[in-house]
Amino acid sequence: MKKIALFFIVLFTAFTVYAQDWSGTYYWKNPSADTNNGRNAQFLFRVEKVQDNTGTWYKVYDLSYGSELLIFPIDNPSDKGKYMWHSYKETTPQTEAFRKCFTRLAVKDLKLNKWRVSEMTHDSESGYCRLEVNVFIFVVGLGNQFNFRIDPVTGKRQMVYTITPDKAAQNGMYRNTSPGSEGDFVYVMTEV
Repeated sequence: MKKIALFFIVLFTAFTVYAQDWSGTYYWKNPSADTNNGRNAQFLFRVEKVQDNTGTWYKVYDLSYGSELLIFPIDNPSDKGKYMWHSYKETTPQTEAFRKCFTRLAVKDLKLNKWRVSEMTHDSESGYCRLEVNVFIFVVGLGNQFNFRIDPVTGKRQMVYTITPDKAAQNGMYRNTSPGSEGDFVYVMTEV
């Protein structure tokens, strides 16, 4: 009888986590004085559930600038299924979001020429976007990923935001000043 009860508890827990709607607002506050000139004092993201012909996934908006910037998906593919290069100076909503996000993460002032999405995936628990950035004559990559989870200690919902810069770009990117065991480029945001 205990085995059957345990089975149903595990099954219910697995179903609850799998069927979770992660819509909400998530917040990370930098606990240190090193905020990259104020650009990384906090992250405030709003997550919105989407259901379409690809399934269930989430849009992510950055609210840290006083307005909503759509940062995932940051761009859409062309009619041919490819992502286009964007000039760093163009005035589209996508490039405005890219400029603000890149400025937040960069610790050095770099002269960027253009950027594009090279890969994007999403599902009901996560999203991933890899960007290519043209700096001088070089192209470097920068991955952005978010995953949702429940904190096993507090039971609070969390969004784990991970940045994965190419090795060549790591020295120019802001690192979490109190990263914990998950890494220098990981920000654990809690639902507010």
